[in-house]
Amino acid sequence: MRLMGSIVALIVSVSAASAQDVPSKFSGAFPAGGSAQNVTGSLNGNKLTLKYLFRGQIPTTATYTCQNAQANYQTCSGTWRTDDGKGTGAGRVNVTWQGGQPLALSFQ
Repeated sequence: MRLMGSIVALIVSVSAASAQDVPSKFSGAFPAGGSAQNVTGSLNGNKLTLKYLFRGQIPTTATYTCQNAQANYQTCSGTWRTDDGKGTGAGRVNVTWQGGQPLALSFQ
C-alpha cells in the first residue's frame, strides 16, 4: 500500500512538472525573433534579460518583468538599450516555452 502511494505521488509530481513549461531560472540561447538575432539571456523568477543583435548589427540589451499568461507562455514589459547608448526605449516581448526551454520570441 505504501508503494502504491509513492507511485501515485510520483505520477502527480511528473505531471505537474511537465505542465509547467516556464522555468523559474534559465540561462542560455533564445530563438531569434523579429529583428533580434543571436539572442542570449537569462530568466530569474519574473526578471528576463536579453542580449541580441538588433537587425543583425546593433548590440542591444533589454530587461523585462514577466507575467505567466499560460503554463508555457509569458508576457514581458521593460526597456531596451543599444550597447553604444544611442538608442533606448520601452519594449514588450512574449516568450513561449517548452520543457523549460525557450521555443519562440515575439517582440511587440
